[in-house]
Amino acid sequence: MTSTKAARQPHPCAGLSKRALEAFEQIAIGNDLGHHPRTLETLVSRGLIERRQEQVPGPFRGTSMTVDRYDVPLAVHANWCSWCAENVSDDEAAL
Repeated sequence: MTSTKAARQPHPCAGLSKRALEAFEQIAIGNDLGHHPRTLETLVSRGLIERRQEQVPGPFRGTSMTVDRYDVPLAVHANWCSWCAENVSDDEAAL
């Protein structure tokens, strides 16, 4: 007898720490600030996020600074969205 139910897709961060999973999900929704550098490096090294540099105004008039910002690549983000569709209920998504 074969099952008609498709196998669930694994989370893109399957096997990583809870901290890495939480950082990934925050970056996926646009919050890339305040995460531990080692956690970010782990995600970058696995190709789950990408680093880009951005010029921002500096603390003094006429100065600027370069800061690292992070994004989830489109293919990984699509994979995560598919995982969410299979695993997150409407009630959880409303929170």
